[in-house]
Amino acid sequence: AEYSEALKQGVAHSSTSFFPGEDGLVYLFSHSTNYEWFMKDLNAIFYLLKNLEAGDLIVLVYKGTTYTYKLTEKRVVKPSETSYLQPITGDRRLILQTCYPPGSTAERLLLFADLVDRQSR
Repeated sequence: AEYSEALKQGVAHSSTSFFPGEDGLVYLFSHSTNYEWFMKDLNAIFYLLKNLEAGDLIVLVYKGTTYTYKLTEKRVVKPSETSYLQPITGDRRLILQTCYPPGSTAERLLLFADLVDRQSR
């Protein structure tokens, strides 16, 4: 129920992960869709994640600090593969998750990215 409410607002943060700026893995997830006209109805914030490629930069702003991550890998996994949700300390990485294929619950698309820069405002 907590995640459903967060997804209505846009992006959910896994309760087993860390927040940006902490010494651990950050895990965020949101909806995607297969049709552009459903973006607003589903609040499909991660609609275009499927288009990112290794080397692309992902920028998060959290509590006045900008965190820049570099995408290293994309992986499609089954919904039952939850080992990625384990808390990992000392790992300054980001995982973004959305449904795959977009608009389906068949699998999950995971994007893995390494922290490359942090700037306070």
